[in-house]
Amino acid sequence: DREELWQWLKGTNSRATDFAADYQVALPEDKFLAVEILKQTLNTKIVDIVYYASVLTMLGFLGTVVGMRIAIGAIDPTVFANLVKVIPMINDVKGGLAIAIDTTIVGLVLAIWLSGTYRVLRRGTAQLFSEILRVGILRVGSCHV
Repeated sequence: DREELWQWLKGTNSRATDFAADYQVALPEDKFLAVEILKQTLNTKIVDIVYYASVLTMLGFLGTVVGMRIAIGAIDPTVFANLVKVIPMINDVKGGLAIAIDTTIVGLVLAIWLSGTYRVLRRGTAQLFSEILRVGILRVGSCHV
């Protein structure tokens, strides 16, 4: 049964195959290291998502600052003397505030979505790690490569 499983696993050309092969030939004192290498390999595939979520939050904040700067820059105190010019100035202020609010919303929504995606992938990676260990150590660990 183990030999049949090993033959099937070798045909998949997967991380589980690589791990099982490495684990089988590792010295007893190096088996822990093989497990840690597998864990790091799987985690490096998803760690960038945390970075991108953080960048999106920062970009949203940057958009807020830029939009507020546009809004404040649009205010001209001399215009208040002429009511005809006040409405276009208010529209310019509204445009800057819209940029500030929109970029904040987009940045935060995308960061929240990526954070949720990271959580799902993290859970899936942990389950994959456990399954690879189960298959690689328990089922085919005693087979010969």
